[in-house]
Amino acid sequence: MSIPQLFTNSLFSGFSLHLLSVNQAWNTNFNQSILTGACLENTKIDDRTSFAQVICQYLYKNHDQQQRLPENQQDSLSSSDFETMLQDLMDAIEVTFNEDINWKIMLDAFESLQQKYQSHKIHLKSVEANANYRFVVRIIVKPSTKTAAIAQSFRQEYNLLALAKQNFATPQDIQTEQKIKQELSKSYKQN
Repeated sequence: MSIPQLFTNSLFSGFSLHLLSVNQAWNTNFNQSILTGACLENTKIDDRTSFAQVICQYLYKNHDQQQRLPENQQDSLSSSDFETMLQDLMDAIEVTFNEDINWKIMLDAFESLQQKYQSHKIHLKSVEANANYRFVVRIIVKPSTKTAAIAQSFRQEYNLLALAKQNFATPQDIQTEQKIKQELSKSYKQN
């Protein structure tokens, strides 16, 4: 069953939404709904979307009932698994770093971003290292936020802080940073 793609400020409380497929469900009330078999592909929610007392034994990642969660047909989702999946649906910006991250500068740049966009309720979701030694920073933002501008601002702030640090770094600072990079590189190769 495929229903319209946009549900903003909607109420589905107490409904059975088998094979639900929704792109935007901002500020939507799914309380006491049955979401077993719903599809998560391209679904976006916000912090006002409500899922209190939802019944959900399993979900699908794709519209064609592919990638069932949990994968084992005998298993059901726990409430904590369901919560984790909901967090993954929140609007997020991804900023990829092709170089090593200076963690202090990254956090300083993020704090600067939060101050610049205070009304957008920006939160750091995760920082992940992928197989290509790239880092992906995921930032949660309010829906309808100009994500490209925020991503660009974060990247610019990081680059400015990194440049400033580089220009004022002592030889000892540079050696320490090189040692840290070598250790990180060794640990990546071991994993």
